[in-house]
Amino acid sequence: MCDYCYQKAHGQLLIIGTPDFPFPASAVKIDDFNDSNLTNALTAQGVWEGFSDKSDGIAGGASAKPSPLTLGAGKTGKGLQYRMTATTGAAHPYAGVKTAFRSDKAAVSLGAHASSVMFDLDPTTSGKVFRVELEQPDITDGAYWGASVTTGAYDHWTRLAVPLSSFAQPSWATAARPLNKQNVTALRFVIYDAGNSLGLTLDNVYIDSMTLGPAGVRAAAARAPGGREFRASYRKGLLEYIFPYDASAGQRWTAAVFSAGGRMLLRQAIDPLKTGGRIALSAQSLPAGCYVLVHARDGVEQPGADAFVVTRR
Repeated sequence: MCDYCYQKAHGQLLIIGTPDFPFPASAVKIDDFNDSNLTNALTAQGVWEGFSDKSDGIAGGASAKPSPLTLGAGKTGKGLQYRMTATTGAAHPYAGVKTAFRSDKAAVSLGAHASSVMFDLDPTTSGKVFRVELEQPDITDGAYWGASVTTGAYDHWTRLAVPLSSFAQPSWATAARPLNKQNVTALRFVIYDAGNSLGLTLDNVYIDSMTLGPAGVRAAAARAPGGREFRASYRKGLLEYIFPYDASAGQRWTAAVFSAGGRMLLRQAIDPLKTGGRIALSAQSLPAGCYVLVHARDGVEQPGADAFVVTRR
């Protein structure tokens, strides 16, 4: 849980009438808000909700309860309006609005080719800076990957495309984690810093070239017929490596180390999704020699055992 103060930010979430615009065929719609509810347009029906540093406080609780609102005649289509205010007192005050990719808020994969977040924006204030972020379950300090966006003119619609290649963790991150498009829970629009306040209306939210699927972790060198690369290091009793299989939520994985003679020396449960695909096995006092690493998913041994060597100097 993040170390933020209770009741230091607040917000209000509404749906209002806004214009409608077309998007290219490569863009996958998250929501256009024309159904007048806070469920997004994805098959898994994630929900839009307000959040703030209050949500991470000891007492918990959402920063705002969203409510739909349709404006009077003359409007075509609808959008999502949100007022976010980060006040003084927290270590990193923040407030924002986000939508989960699934109704159960479980992680998903955006696919290898997801390239940018696209949306239309009408702000209440020009020249304000907010961040567009992807929420990852393996980032525990709230320092999610994202990019800063500066609002344009007040009461003027602007279409933006924010490349995922421009995303970075904020400077206050306590632990560097890689951006993992195969392990994402939500899309966020958020402001930081005490005294910062912004009202905005979102419309036509898309992710370009997204292929939504089950969450998974892919090794840097993927398995392939005929062989693949596997790298491991053994230091101070820890065997560390990048998990060499695809993994999905709900699977049970174990890793076992065997001697060259076939005797199992250790077996441990691992959670590659929780650890972002970086595995560290406690393997105290392995003598110099050759070993074999074997993985099992839901009790079934997986093909492609990996050999590694421990040396002593």
